[in-house]
Amino acid sequence: MHEDIERVLITRSMIQRRIAQLATVIANRYKDGLVVVPIMSGSIIFVADLIRQLPMKLRVDLISVFSYNVTKNHKPMLHKDIGTQLKDKDVLIVDDILDTGDTLKFVKERLSLCCPASLGTCVLLNKTEQFSDFSGFFVEKDDFVVGYGLDYDGYYRNLPYIAVLKKELQDAVH
Repeated sequence: MHEDIERVLITRSMIQRRIAQLATVIANRYKDGLVVVPIMSGSIIFVADLIRQLPMKLRVDLISVFSYNVTKNHKPMLHKDIGTQLKDKDVLIVDDILDTGDTLKFVKERLSLCCPASLGTCVLLNKTEQFSDFSGFFVEKDDFVVGYGLDYDGYYRNLPYIAVLKKELQDAVH
């Protein structure tokens, strides 16, 4: 698996430091509690580390969206909806990466129908100029990144760092 890596972009220690910083900012904004809604499966590792750093009462409810290879002709589709009541609650959507923005926009529109008091977003990686309330790291749009929950064909999620996949494998993706 490591032989498929071109280079490590973000080390495990860098990720942990940034998550602690994000948790401090999030905790200061949402002092009265929070419902955290991770978008599965990519955010699983990020959200696990993030919620352990949040010193507040919180609930976690998962949402799952089919969004891989989303094009202009194919919109994200709901796979598993949340079960938690969000009306009048502060809600934070957590995702692994903000790339096209289609998935996050879809989930945000879906959850806004539940009439939350507030609806924020947090992403580990941001590849765009698009807005997220909280972003861990900005990465180059052209790099295909894996590790720390991010995958290629279901693999590499278990890498403890974020890395760029070798060019020949990236070409197979695009």
